[in-house]
Amino acid sequence: MYCSAFSSLAPKVSPDVRWGLLGDRAVILNLRTNAYLGLDPLATLMWKAVAEQADPGAAVQSIASTYHAPLEQVANDYEELLGSLTAQGLLIDGLAAPRNTRQASEASMPRTAMFPSLRAWRTMLAIRLRLRAGGLTSAYAYAESCPAGIPARDEPELPSALAAFRSAENFWLDRRASDDCLSRSLSLFVFLRRAGFSVRHKIGVADTPFRAHAWVESQGQPLFEAPNRMDRFTVLSSLP
Repeated sequence: MYCSAFSSLAPKVSPDVRWGLLGDRAVILNLRTNAYLGLDPLATLMWKAVAEQADPGAAVQSIASTYHAPLEQVANDYEELLGSLTAQGLLIDGLAAPRNTRQASEASMPRTAMFPSLRAWRTMLAIRLRLRAGGLTSAYAYAESCPAGIPARDEPELPSALAAFRSAENFWLDRRASDDCLSRSLSLFVFLRRAGFSVRHKIGVADTPFRAHAWVESQGQPLFEAPNRMDRFTVLSSLP
């Protein structure tokens, strides 16, 4: 009876959100703001209830039973958390309209035939412009909608394609910046995927100390990364 107000809101996780578990704590990534949020174990149970579209009343009763807490107190805490997460843009009303995908659809345009290094440079430029104009949401949606290409007869093998990408990076003075992994990895993902390579883009977080990283894998092996370095990261989001 304490959750009757929740049913009318029917909150859902925003399409701009990716999340995962570090032990008993949820770590949430907001693509729109490029910000991370960590929840304590109690808030994590509440977040999972929303993410899994569990019945609010049943969720509150289960949490109250687990923590041996008064039902009304848990219901109030649940409602307060929903309000806070909604205010931060992490949750949306279940009736909210889907985001505009006009820009993202541009990624489905057929690629123009050109030298691999020039194509890599153009991909980097497209990602950087989207990051600057629309933030991570725009760049991530662009990469997410990128279709898998069919390798041309003269398309280079993966080592040659990676060399072409490194060559294109020489145009960017900040290519080795410590906070540039999102731009670099999204560019590499789109470049290789359009060329017909089977690759995955991943965003992960690690604890003690907390850090986040984005990278690209081919056949399960990270590209441009030290061996076994990615083992410490819990994946929050993966493309495709």
